[in-house]
Amino acid sequence: MPELISEPIIPISGQGDASLMAMGEPGIPACFTWRKVDYQIVTLVRRWKGYGPEGHVAGNEVYVRRHWAEIVTTSGHRMVIYCDRQARNRRKPEQRWWLYSLEAAHEE
Repeated sequence: MPELISEPIIPISGQGDASLMAMGEPGIPACFTWRKVDYQIVTLVRRWKGYGPEGHVAGNEVYVRRHWAEIVTTSGHRMVIYCDRQARNRRKPEQRWWLYSLEAAHEE
C-alpha cells in the first residue's frame, strides 16, 4: 500500500530527460535526492498530466498544472513524483519536483 509523502525532492543537476524537455515538458530526473538519500530511476511505469482552470480570470480555459510520473528506483521502491508547472513558493522557484507517494521495496 503506497504511503502519502508530499515532500520536495531535489533532482540531480543535468540528469533530466532531454527528449521530454524538447517537447516543452519537464525532464523527469534520472536521479534525485530525498531526505538526504539519492535515488536512481530504473523504470518509468507511466506518466500523465494534471489539468486545472486558468485561475482567477473568467473563462473556460484549462491549463496543465502538473506533470506526474510513476517510477521504480534501483532500490525497488515504487514512487509517484510530480512537477508543478509553477513553483508553490515564489521564494524557492527551483522547488518544483515533489514525491507524492512511496511504496516500499518488496523483498522476495
